[in-house]
Amino acid sequence: MILKQVPFLVHLPDGAYAGTHTNAGGQLDVTPTLLHLLGISTANDTLLGTPLLTEHALSGKGDKLVVQRNGAFTDGTVYYMPSSDGIEANRKCWNIAENKLGSTAPCLAHSAEAASELTMSDQIITHDLIPVFKETEAAEANVAAAAGEN
Repeated sequence: MILKQVPFLVHLPDGAYAGTHTNAGGQLDVTPTLLHLLGISTANDTLLGTPLLTEHALSGKGDKLVVQRNGAFTDGTVYYMPSSDGIEANRKCWNIAENKLGSTAPCLAHSAEAASELTMSDQIITHDLIPVFKETEAAEANVAAAAGEN
């Protein structure tokens, strides 16, 4: 199987979360995961990733899409490999549970979402939008606080 499976190893002194977890995750999930394990709240931070060892992440529902720069993606149940030559017939969808290539239909169901995530990521980086997100969150909090006073 040609997947970009890289183990993420963390050793905690008390053995918390010990074991093998097979949920899908990406590079953007490292910081939120480490902060979560250290007990540091990220509630007021703007992070693009999510902690990998929360109850939702460990449920294995396959609803977290991990998108790679080349357009490949996984949700933990399938791994989509776009064609390198641009010919749609050459794209592939790997069924992780069956450990073999399968129909592209399950992968194509997520392709628009994956493309959207790449576009959003590009826009955030190109236009330095994190400060804008923080300003918007602050403004929304002020509006909510003002509405609560009335």
